[in-house]
Amino acid sequence: MAKEFKIRNLPVIEILDNSRKIFKIYPVSCALFALGHFLFLSLFELMNRWESPFFIIWLSAYYMFGIYFYRYYFRRKPYFTLSITLKSLLPSTKIIFLTIVIVSFLLILPYIPLFVTNNTVLLEKYLDFLDIGMQKSKLIDFASNIFFVFISPIILYRPFMAWIASLVGRKGSMRVAFGKTRGNYWNFFLLGLAMSFPFIIIGQLEFYYNLSNYLIWFLFGPLTVFYSIVFAKCYEFFYMGHEEE
Repeated sequence: MAKEFKIRNLPVIEILDNSRKIFKIYPVSCALFALGHFLFLSLFELMNRWESPFFIIWLSAYYMFGIYFYRYYFRRKPYFTLSITLKSLLPSTKIIFLTIVIVSFLLILPYIPLFVTNNTVLLEKYLDFLDIGMQKSKLIDFASNIFFVFISPIILYRPFMAWIASLVGRKGSMRVAFGKTRGNYWNFFLLGLAMSFPFIIIGQLEFYYNLSNYLIWFLFGPLTVFYSIVFAKCYEFFYMGHEEE
């Protein structure tokens, strides 16, 4: 019989504030991890991104860097082991699968109107819009970011709890993660909205002012550390000190 988890409402403001305080308590560690993110992202830029033959090596190293962060945060020594890495692959693969399904649907969605009309004039105009208009549309870019905020509690935030559980030596079960976090869609939505605003602002600044990619990666460094801490705080709230299957 499936275990029924008690609904616990995530205190969004408290989570964000406690995450901010970590920067004041451990400024050096946070700065070093932010620097690590900046270096990884800069290397990603230098090696021509995912077109590089070394992309898989880069991605694997960055993945292990993320593992090291959470092992270090929760003081689980050794901070990196092969067994923990392999154990974490199951929940992370599920997260990636969910993301791919959603993104694939979004990529296909704009092309659906092409199959519902035979009007060649309208089709040509719509194809021009797909080729040029969508790529240059600031509104569509902004709307895409907002849409991701709506779906992120399902495809990212709640499954991410299972991934962290697998890193700290617990059962990385998606069912347990969704059970423990049930009733918190809007809490995660508000959390995601707050976390997305800096990225949206940076994205818009890049769009309007053509910012250097390296400046963007530099700004992403501390933001990524902060959001990683937010996930850790969410995990502590739902898992630490509470019974688990």
